Order: sequence, then structure tokens, then C-alpha cells
Amino acid sequence: MSAPTPTYYLFRYPADLIDVWTLPDGTRVTLRPVLPQDQPLIADFLKGLSRATRQQRFRGVGAFSASQLAQMSQIDYRYHLAFVATIKEHEAETIVADARYVVDDHEHACADFALVVDDHWQRRGIGTRAVQALSEVAHRRGLRWLRGEVGNDNPAMLAFAQQRGFLRTRHPDDDTLLRIEKPLVSPRGGKRGKGGKSAGSQRGGWLARLLPQSA
Repeated sequence: MSAPTPTYYLFRYPADLIDVWTLPDGTRVTLRPVLPQDQPLIADFLKGLSRATRQQRFRGVGAFSASQLAQMSQIDYRYHLAFVATIKEHEAETIVADARYVVDDHEHACADFALVVDDHWQRRGIGTRAVQALSEVAHRRGLRWLRGEVGNDNPAMLAFAQQRGFLRTRHPDDDTLLRIEKPLVSPRGGKRGKGGKSAGSQRGGWLARLLPQSA
């Protein structure tokens, strides 16, 4: 018999999105919306990433300030939704993955998303589960597309995205990046506007919207 799902209390906290499962090696993983009190856990998670993984996700951002970490943990769950995947180590909760989207201010049917998984926990299905959860919530909330940006030097993430239904296109502004987009409705319902360049890309897209802003 599996252990009961943890209970988290917060006004309007979407507890119904919590998911718990067990990996083949017996590790119990909890995927849940982030909480404000997760700020120190997020800080530890970011510090534990390898240089390569950190570069691929954050594009050269150095140490994070307290205000930047607060932006990652204090969200509205509607326009900015973030999941953390956690495990228990020595009776303490540890974050091993972070997946989030931010709805475009001008293109409300679209959201920019990003995923990062701790190096030691990659290729265990955690990222797949997190992105699937993001996609399902985005679809239920009426979004038509999830989009992201991936470096040309990140074939693992490009392959991951392709296997999970993301379309790959040339980035309109940066030759070092590729755009990935996933339709959340039928192709007819999710048809993009002319030009293929969204309001998000004009303002810097994923990099500008999903990196915490400096205080």
C-alpha cells in the first residue's frame, strides 16, 4: 500500500495537481506546484546543477539573488505555473526537477515553458511527467500552444521535445537557438498568425520571460 499524498496548505493552492509515483528503483517522486517556502530548496537545486545543465537552461546567468529566487517560488498558479519534482533524502525534501510556463501577455493562447532536471535524475521519466502535467493543465485552461527555445548544442533536449510532440522550427532572431512548439489543440484550432513570429519572440521570448529578473 502506497504512502498517502502529502498535504500542502496555501490560499488557492492547486493541490489537485499533485502527483506521486514510484520509480523502478523504489524512489518515491512527488510532482507538485511550487510553494513560496520552496525558495531555499530551489536555491539548493540550482547550486547542484552541472555547469553544462545550468548553461543550457539559464544561458550564462550567474548566482541568483533572493529576489530572483522569490520570483521562481512565489507565483500566481494561473499565468505563471511551476511544478517541482521532489524526493525525500534523509527525511528532507529535495527538488530534482523544475518545469514551468508563463502565459504570453499579448498572445494569451500561448505560453513560454522551460524544463530543467538535476543531472543525476535525468533519463528517469521525471521530465516527461512534468512536461505532460504542464501540457494537460495548459490545455484545460484554454491555451493552444506551449513553446520554448533550445540551443543548437543541446541535442538531448531537442530529441526529448520531438519525442513528446513538439515541432521544431528555426528561431527568427538567434541562429544559436531553435524554437520548439507543441500544439495543445487540433492544428486548425491552434493555427498561428501570419509571419510565424509571436509577440513573445519580439520581446526576447523564453529567455526574457522565464529567467528571473534582476532586483
